[in-house]
Amino acid sequence: MSGSDLNSKPTQSSAIEDVGTAIRQGRESASISREELAQRLHMGCEQLEALEQGELHRLPEPVFIKAMVRRLASHLRLDADALVEQLGPLPNRPSITHTPVQALKPIADQASGPPWITLLLALMAIVGLGSWARHLLTDTTTSTSGRETPIQAAPETKVQPPRQDVPAPPAESTTTAAIVLDCSEPCWIALRRDGTVEFEGILDAPRTVENPEGVEVYPGRPDLVMLRREEEEAINLGSINDLRWYPLNPER
Repeated sequence: MSGSDLNSKPTQSSAIEDVGTAIRQGRESASISREELAQRLHMGCEQLEALEQGELHRLPEPVFIKAMVRRLASHLRLDADALVEQLGPLPNRPSITHTPVQALKPIADQASGPPWITLLLALMAIVGLGSWARHLLTDTTTSTSGRETPIQAAPETKVQPPRQDVPAPPAESTTTAAIVLDCSEPCWIALRRDGTVEFEGILDAPRTVENPEGVEVYPGRPDLVMLRREEEEAINLGSINDLRWYPLNPER
């Protein structure tokens, strides 16, 4: 392991703590409570608290943290570019891995016993197979002796009516219906398609997402964001603390 790997985690923790301290000092200098500032910027108070205290494990993905710092700094009249640059590279949240299920061992490998049992079973199988073959040969000879093979009549030729071509059914459209994102209050969101961020900003009016296959949304307040498809009722994305990428595909 290199020296840069050993020092990366303390550097990241120190950077997020310094930025959080600057945000907290700026808020206190403006005489704004944490709850009031969170309400003004339409974000969770728990997220603001985690940022001010530099608790990286309580914060969402880097794209959200940097956007959050930029919005807070701009609102508090701080140097937003300098604070975002001070954050540096942030680690992604660890993904959940699934441990593969080990295959069961073959029964033959699990079974064990004296070798004479195996030889006895093989001998019994050979004797039984020979007896069954002799019995089958005798039955076949008896059933075919003295019996004449009947002459089968030629099959009657049927005149098939002229074939009518049936029109093929129309092909189903492969275009996925559009999805509308709405919110009960203005809320920060990020949209990405196949891993590339397409939009990042405040959702303060209904936003239509065409062909949502492969599109994901990351809301700052999942409890405020609603998702609606054609002729369906709107559904809420999640709870206030369930911060993650939500897929917009039809299988969701």
